[in-house]
Amino acid sequence: MANEATHGYSHDRRDETATPLCGAHRPNKTNPLLIKPALGNVKATVYDLPSKNNLQHEYGLRQERDGTSSAEVLGNWASHEPNPNVVPGRDFKQLNKHAVTEGRITCKDMADYRKTHDFRLKFGSDKLTEKAPYDATTHFGRATNTSDNFNDLFSHSYRYDWVANATPASEACAAMQRKKPAMTKTALALQAKSKEMMAKYDAASSVDRGPQEWKMSAFRTVPPKIGYTG
Repeated sequence: MANEATHGYSHDRRDETATPLCGAHRPNKTNPLLIKPALGNVKATVYDLPSKNNLQHEYGLRQERDGTSSAEVLGNWASHEPNPNVVPGRDFKQLNKHAVTEGRITCKDMADYRKTHDFRLKFGSDKLTEKAPYDATTHFGRATNTSDNFNDLFSHSYRYDWVANATPASEACAAMQRKKPAMTKTALALQAKSKEMMAKYDAASSVDRGPQEWKMSAFRTVPPKIGYTG
């Protein structure tokens, strides 16, 4: 009995840490509805399999290993070699066309014509040579630079050349700074007009009354209200 409890698959054995069974317990061997599958395990069966006592049992046809690996299968391709002695079939469409062209319009004349003439179908490999306006030395698009070293590309050696020829960071940041808004034509005209008026006023003040402070015309005749009360 001890050997029966240890043989077979582990999922067929009862977990000893589970809730203990009360009363007489008989293993279920006939009714699949009474099977309680355990979490994380496959559902047990109620019939005996040959692999219950022999875990090395094989089902189906036994596979004999021939020692061939996938590298040998994928690395050695059996290329197709066509038979050079194969003759293509007769082209009856061309035969009938040429027979009618030569005046053989009856069935007997066409049969006699096929005995003396022959046209064959073309194989799929019998393709006309395409005459292209270019050869093997022709390049399409921009030619690639083949002088670049592949090791330099992987080691990022060209970054030093790029840094040496790139614009300094200070100049790039200065170019990206926001510029002050430029003067408009109206603002420039007002500034020029103001300078012109101030120049005329300064010239008139220096000749007539000497240098004086500028006042609005409405307050030129109003005396200052300054006294003991302020």
